[in-house]
Amino acid sequence: MASKRRYLCAPINEISGAQLPSSGEVLGLLTYKLDVEKMTVVDASRKVSKIVEALWAKARIPMQRIDTVVKNIQTLYKEYTLVRKNKARTTGTQVKREEEFKERLANLFDVAKAGALETMTNEEDKAFLLAQREPGRRGRMGGVDTALAAQEQRSSQRQATQEVRKRRAEEEASTSAARVQLEDSSSTSSSTSAEGSPTLGISPVPPKRPRANLNIVTPDVAASLDRVKVSDRGAVFVLTETN
Repeated sequence: MASKRRYLCAPINEISGAQLPSSGEVLGLLTYKLDVEKMTVVDASRKVSKIVEALWAKARIPMQRIDTVVKNIQTLYKEYTLVRKNKARTTGTQVKREEEFKERLANLFDVAKAGALETMTNEEDKAFLLAQREPGRRGRMGGVDTALAAQEQRSSQRQATQEVRKRRAEEEASTSAARVQLEDSSSTSSSTSAEGSPTLGISPVPPKRPRANLNIVTPDVAASLDRVKVSDRGAVFVLTETN
C-alpha cells in the first residue's frame, strides 16, 4: 500500500495533448512545478491553467473562465494533500479514500463551460466531449480537419470584409451628410448676402443728387410778387415749387 500511496500522483513535466487533460495529469504537472521548479502554489496553478486552456481550445470546446480553472486546480491540490497527509495509515477508511482519489485522477479534469454541449454546433466535438467524460476518457484528438479549418478561415475573412464595407459605408454616409449640410449653409448665406448686399449683381439705387442752390429771386420777380400781393410765406412756397 505504501507504493500505491507514493504513486497516487507522479510528477510530469508535460501533458501529451492527445486527449483532454485528466485530473491526474493536471495534478502531476502541478506537483512537478512545485517540487522541481520550486514554484508557489499560486504561480504553479496559473501556469498549469494556461496549458489546460490551450488543450481545451485545441479540442474546440468552450471552457470556464481562467480564474475558475485556477481555483479548481488549487482545490484538487488541497484534496490531494489531505489524502497524502494520512498516507502512513493503513485503515480501511484511508485505503478507500486513496482508491477513490486514484480513480478520480484517471478521469477528465472537467472544466467545460456550463451548457457547452447546447452551444456547440459541431457534432464531432460534442461526441468527443461526451466520450472524454466517460471513465477512462474514451477517444483521442484527431489531426487537424483541413476542410473545416479552411471553411472557418473563409468565414472569418468574409466577416472581416463585411466589417470593412460597413465601416466604409458609414464613413461615406457621414461625409455626404456633412457635404449636404455645408451646401445648405452656403446657399443660405448667399441668399442672405444677395438680399442685403449690392455686390451680387443687383444695381444699387443711385443717391439723390442735391439740387443746385440757384438765386431765382430777381428784382422783377420780387416786383411781380408785390403786385399780386403775395405774402412772404407764400412767396417762399411758390419759389420752392418752381425750383
